[in-house]
Amino acid sequence: MKKRVVVIGAGLGGLTVSALLSKRGYDVTVIEKHFVVGGYSSNFKRKSKTDLSFNFDAALHGIGNLREGRYFYELLKNIGVIDRIKILRKRETATVILDDNNLVDIPDSFLEYKKVMLEQFPNERIGIEKLFSFYEEFDKNVESNLREGVLFDEFIELSNITLYDFLKRFVDNKEFIEMFTVLWGYYGSSPKELNALYFSLSWIGYHIGGTYYIEGGSQALSNAFRDIILENGGKVVLNEEIVEVISEENSIKSVKSSKGNIYSGDIFILNGSPLEFVKLINNEKMIDRIEKELSGREVGSSLTQLYVGLDVDPTELGLEKADYFILGNEEEKYGYKAVLDKEFDKIPFNVVNYNILDPNFNEDTGVIAITIPDIYDNWKDLEREEYLKQKREVTEILLNRVYKYFPKIKEHIVLTELGTPLTMKRYTNNTEGAVYGFKQNINEGGIKRVLQNFTDTNLYLSGSWTQPGGGYEGAIISGEFCADLIEKRYREVKTKSKLFYGVLKLLSIDSFIRFFIKKIKRKSITIDSIFQFNFIDIGKSYKIDLKDAKLIDSELKSDVIIDVKYEDWLKIASGVLDGEVAFKTGVLKIKGDINKFFRFRRLL
Repeated sequence: MKKRVVVIGAGLGGLTVSALLSKRGYDVTVIEKHFVVGGYSSNFKRKSKTDLSFNFDAALHGIGNLREGRYFYELLKNIGVIDRIKILRKRETATVILDDNNLVDIPDSFLEYKKVMLEQFPNERIGIEKLFSFYEEFDKNVESNLREGVLFDEFIELSNITLYDFLKRFVDNKEFIEMFTVLWGYYGSSPKELNALYFSLSWIGYHIGGTYYIEGGSQALSNAFRDIILENGGKVVLNEEIVEVISEENSIKSVKSSKGNIYSGDIFILNGSPLEFVKLINNEKMIDRIEKELSGREVGSSLTQLYVGLDVDPTELGLEKADYFILGNEEEKYGYKAVLDKEFDKIPFNVVNYNILDPNFNEDTGVIAITIPDIYDNWKDLEREEYLKQKREVTEILLNRVYKYFPKIKEHIVLTELGTPLTMKRYTNNTEGAVYGFKQNINEGGIKRVLQNFTDTNLYLSGSWTQPGGGYEGAIISGEFCADLIEKRYREVKTKSKLFYGVLKLLSIDSFIRFFIKKIKRKSITIDSIFQFNFIDIGKSYKIDLKDAKLIDSELKSDVIIDVKYEDWLKIASGVLDGEVAFKTGVLKIKGDINKFFRFRRLL
């Protein structure tokens, strides 16, 4: 019998996992509160008082890694999306407007970008060459290891250092870092807080994998996923918000929608904020388990975006590039102080000319979007009239800032609409209107981000709140990770593994440990580390010196501490339980040097 999967939220992560699982034979139902699929990856239409019609893309400015042969391209191809969309190459990733009004194009070409940076900062040649060489090698590792499903040392290292500190290793130059990190506003954290891994993955995606837009806007991308789900027997339910979660012990049984409909399933996948979802659960035990795993995590920032309709093509008014970035008026332009201080006239901002991204999107009119990083606290406590007043004030501030560079726009505006962090929350249910889920700082980088399954439950996560992180590419890859995790968790165990597990169960724990150490010795593992295994179900601990492959009984500090039930470790050792599944579902918990653990896991 097909396993029934209920997916809550039709953002890109939810659409991806739904498309993959429906193609693999699961009975999939997607439930979405909005009247279109896509979440932030959607379009909307507006009409001006002068009766002009406009198509607006809610969020997409550019998507990386769609060059043929890249891992991300091949993922979309295998799902069936690539054949249903038309990808448009951007002329450049961005254009930076400097203080003196000079323009610097940021090419999506790796070599051309390096050339630009060397021209701008000739005295930093050695550091720039080393940085670009690092990224070239890093990209090769990312592409190969993603295909093989393994981590590597630099991946883990970059997740534990801020972008600012990482770049200073190569080029300790304030102006260089400001320009190199110009896209930080997209990622929800300033360079002094953003983990270097997330930025680096996006960077190589744009500058090695190519920067693109989707013809017809991001809705065309979301609709492609939707069609694949429907064609493979899945169901997509729109205009229904989940208002109650019915569960027993650690298992969700069904969810109830705003229309009173009940959706039962074997597996539930949340594509949205777990902080909001947990409020709907009727089971205190399950609430406590989930809240424990979410404890201490910070919510990321939001955006405020001004959508502007013009009666002419913006290119005729001087906007000859697709994506302009103005660094802002702060002393430290890569800082976040202006956002926190609610100084909308100083926050770095971005102007997008959608008529260049897709000339057919608005053939007879013009559309631009002005975007700033923002936070929920800047808007949340305002009464309705105060809120509307602040929206008008911020609209005027943003327009005046754009007029400074493109004054001709002023006479051709026929429509404006401002989306605030409150708008983001209303349409997506994302806590505080966060656009990238939890903060992408060093506490939320890489494998430290929320796992895709809450321990001992049938609740899974896809989208920006879980691994690998936010953004279009991140959300889609999260859907793949989630689908693969479910597939591995529920696949049939091989008879050979079952028999081996039966043999291991006959051994005493001390005999098993001796067997395990012999295996380490045969593999010639030479990691200079002490691993401590805490078998939490039987209350026993063992320390193993990996370098000498021997059991030790000492007060020496452990490099890696593994908390796991002894029975589960036997399942992992025999192959009955996949080690990756054990880690991603919280069955296996790791403390200490995570880098050494993954190196040990690969060798073993």
